[in-house]
Amino acid sequence: MEIKIPENNKNFSQCYPHPFVVKESGKIYCRAMMGEYSHDDLVCQDCPLMMYDAEHDRYFGCYYFDTSPSESVSDCERISLAVSEGELPEFPYFEEKDRHLVESALQFAAVAHKGQLRKGGRIPYFAHVLEASGIVHKISDEAELIAAAALHDVVEDAGVTVDELRERFGDHVADLVASVSENKRSHLPAAETWEIRKKEALEALREAGLETKTLVLGDKLSNMRSCKRDHDVEGDAMWEKFNCKDKRMQKRYYHDVLDALGELSDTYAYKELKTLIDDVFE
Repeated sequence: MEIKIPENNKNFSQCYPHPFVVKESGKIYCRAMMGEYSHDDLVCQDCPLMMYDAEHDRYFGCYYFDTSPSESVSDCERISLAVSEGELPEFPYFEEKDRHLVESALQFAAVAHKGQLRKGGRIPYFAHVLEASGIVHKISDEAELIAAAALHDVVEDAGVTVDELRERFGDHVADLVASVSENKRSHLPAAETWEIRKKEALEALREAGLETKTLVLGDKLSNMRSCKRDHDVEGDAMWEKFNCKDKRMQKRYYHDVLDALGELSDTYAYKELKTLIDDVFE
């Protein structure tokens, strides 16, 4: 696996304003999450739907930026209609040769996680899937790895089996997803099993290959960005919504994750994760 080490904020600030501001609410319509959200709730920076112009070294907008505006319908209605009529794909094409694998994985994950919300209850869980996939995409161009990032929680949290993934996406993608899926022990309360699950996950992570570690890095960075946003507003009270409400145990776990991911310490994602952990657990 060849690791890319780009800067995290590669001229993202020069990106055009998001084209789909909903006039009445002032919020932004996100096609991927199929709803209206504030700017702070979006994950555009690492969303795989954000287009990047390598020649000029900058982002230049959401994939749906160039769809023709209409006076008769709202942006969300216009985009949804274009998708339903086949004028636009559900998700954009990736440049990799196996791009359809990634599209299919994103579509599959969108359906599998439909109706699920992130902790706190206002943002679709699929936002995490998009962000984690985008982070992994910045580290590696391998389509199967990006597809696995899109699917990384469908076994653990959406009732999909590894065999289903194997049949649809192949052995390698299925094995990667299995490698990051915890034994949830669903017959027991999640708070009671948190410590043993994290212990098992850390033991496996220390022995894992680089691809699995990349998936975990994408997942944990996305999670910690969310924690940082919530911590800035709620302070330590935010831990009350987690299965483990003990900040000290959470801190020890995340530092152990950092140690296990040491092979990726030169990547922007690892450095950002470390900074966020230091900020949240200061």
